[in-house]
Amino acid sequence: MDIKISDAFRSFTREKALISGSRTIDHYNDAYNHFSKAVKCSKKISDLSVDDLVSFVTKLKNKKLLIGKPRSKKSVKPKISNKKLSASSQSSYSRQINTFLNFCVRRKWLAENPFSKDIFPKEPDKEITVFSDSQIEEIFKITNKNNKKLYIALNLLSMTGFRISALVSLKMTDIDFEKNVIKLYNSKTKSYNEFPLYDQLKNFIKKYVPAEGYAGYLLPYRHRGGIHKVFYTLRHKLNMGDPNTYNLHTFRKYFITKLLEKGLPIFDVSKLAHHKNIKTTMRYYAKVETGKLCDKLNELMPVAKKKKPKAA
Repeated sequence: MDIKISDAFRSFTREKALISGSRTIDHYNDAYNHFSKAVKCSKKISDLSVDDLVSFVTKLKNKKLLIGKPRSKKSVKPKISNKKLSASSQSSYSRQINTFLNFCVRRKWLAENPFSKDIFPKEPDKEITVFSDSQIEEIFKITNKNNKKLYIALNLLSMTGFRISALVSLKMTDIDFEKNVIKLYNSKTKSYNEFPLYDQLKNFIKKYVPAEGYAGYLLPYRHRGGIHKVFYTLRHKLNMGDPNTYNLHTFRKYFITKLLEKGLPIFDVSKLAHHKNIKTTMRYYAKVETGKLCDKLNELMPVAKKKKPKAA
């Protein structure tokens, strides 16, 4: 079946809208907006070539940002700055278009995805930032008092390390309280994984989540966008700063880091986090080990105490 790129993308976003929030769809639309400026989207998806994708990636690399957005038609047009799209943004837009093309392959509109690793923009390594214990304590203290549903969601994120998309799609029927297992769908690998229902997690679910769940689901939120919105409000209230530094994914990082700090073998941590590549877990391990080395050095080389002046 021959279909235009533009029509294929509309089908893609319609399907995504069934399982994703408006914020996610906006991200896909932003990526497509950049894509359509490099590729003629009125042509058939089957005619999409590697050259088209090279053109798209090149366009992203050379894209210059605008300073200020016009508030009305009479407003002065925004100025073009010398600042370009960050490497992270380039990688993010490319991943979203890659997801769209994989969708087209599944629909058999494309024989194969032409977006190869050779032309995919490389995303720079980001520093791993996690919540401090005091931040976690403050978050749970406020949500337990003011927003019990958010309190439940954030606790489950920190106790499982699940990605938010996996947690919101989790049904009560996915939890086996007899065998102590949670069956979890991994959207990245498109497969089901098992997660141990350990005692603390089991007791928390039984205490705070109704036996039938929320319309059959573990969480009262149907889309991750709903949790994002209330958490962003909370983060602003706590003055936590940059949303790219502290977000819902930070709870997953907190979970992984805590397991490593408590001495769980890295292979087990990688399995619990469902990392496809243990190198991803190693990045957390390196950060934890650096912190431990710092503590050991402080013990070996303590700061000299100032002598108290003798009384006259």
